Amino acid sequence: MGDTHETDSNNISQAIQILCREKTPPSANQIFLSPEPEVPIVLIRDLRLYYSPSDICNYAFSLKELCSHSLLLVSATSPSFVLLQKTSTIEAAKALMSEVKKHPNPICSMDSFEFDYVHSVSFQSPSLSHLYCSFMSLSLEDINCAICLNPCNSEFMLFSLPCAHTLHTRCMIKMSQWECPICRYTPISSLDVACCEICNSFDRPFVCLCCARSFCHEHCHQHYKHTGHAYCASADGRETWNLMSGSSMKRLAVDKSGEFVEMCAKDDMLRNYLEAALEEQIAIHKSLSMQQLKHENDMIESEKKRLANLIQERKRKIEEKEKLIEAKEMKEKRLKYATQILQNLKTRLTVLPSENSQLEIENEKLEKQVEEQSELIKDMEGTCCITAAAVLKGKNEEVHVKFNNNNTSQNRATSTHTATTPAPPPRRKKK
Repeated sequence: MGDTHETDSNNISQAIQILCREKTPPSANQIFLSPEPEVPIVLIRDLRLYYSPSDICNYAFSLKELCSHSLLLVSATSPSFVLLQKTSTIEAAKALMSEVKKHPNPICSMDSFEFDYVHSVSFQSPSLSHLYCSFMSLSLEDINCAICLNPCNSEFMLFSLPCAHTLHTRCMIKMSQWECPICRYTPISSLDVACCEICNSFDRPFVCLCCARSFCHEHCHQHYKHTGHAYCASADGRETWNLMSGSSMKRLAVDKSGEFVEMCAKDDMLRNYLEAALEEQIAIHKSLSMQQLKHENDMIESEKKRLANLIQERKRKIEEKEKLIEAKEMKEKRLKYATQILQNLKTRLTVLPSENSQLEIENEKLEKQVEEQSELIKDMEGTCCITAAAVLKGKNEEVHVKFNNNNTSQNRATSTHTATTPAPPPRRKKK
């Protein structure tokens, strides 16, 4: 089958090669990406192969408010899962893109996802073309979920596997491994046709167990020298190699019934390497957990110090506020007292004109009395002193008349009588 959509090279930013069940080259099945949404589909890539179904389904189920259907595929360029999220409209796709970009590593903090819009697809594989057409259409009303046996309608979020079987996402969460419950197909089984990322050869491809990248045997050793990733597995899952020792850790063979069985090792060297790797992994996990615990304790201590400083600052502000309130109350009291005094002064000021007029009237009366008394005093000063000499019964009497002007209401006259007794006449001498 040819192109599913017409491609416009001006809007295409990148293309992703998809693996399929048929023996077709990876370049025959591509998904073209675009910086702007052309169809209501958001592509999430770089989902690691070691993620369990519950990890990816829980992540997809957390976006159920924005998307209705998820499709899981396997990328061929760098072996990893690719998740297509279908929305109802272009605006919903933009909202979904803004939501997923807020959490670029939702499953594992060490792994970050990349998000793009889908421009178009070009699938030469009939199974992939049929799968994509079913994914884009809503003709799933007559299909029942293989786990709960309920219809796969649009009320529940759906999840499609590369084998073209669709299940409920909430039912997929219960699965422990990537194996379709209907046809027993595993998405990772398509890695047997994965090519080397460097030379694009299909000769004995190996998958790095640390980063899930695909290499041939020669470039796998080069990858180990550059990155230190020492463990890889064959694409068919029959061999697991330790590149540090150059020996096989686990080798599977096929018995008469067609099942994979483990081949016995010639000596205990492989077991020792496995135990050493396990101990090293445990030590690394302990070290990481201790570092994480120390970091959390440091964060808690710094948060405690910050809160203590914040409490002290709040207490200081409260004390300053209380002082300001006290000063405000004192000023209000003073203002109230000053207002009362001002009111009394205003009342007194309204009474003063009447009192002033009364005092002016009394002052005029007193001035008239003073003028009358001063005229009377002037008249009496003309005859203030009278001297009379009289002789009464042989005595001389001098009379002084004084006037007292201290009391203006009445005049009092005091008389001083001075009696002068004349000398007795001389006695006559006897003869």
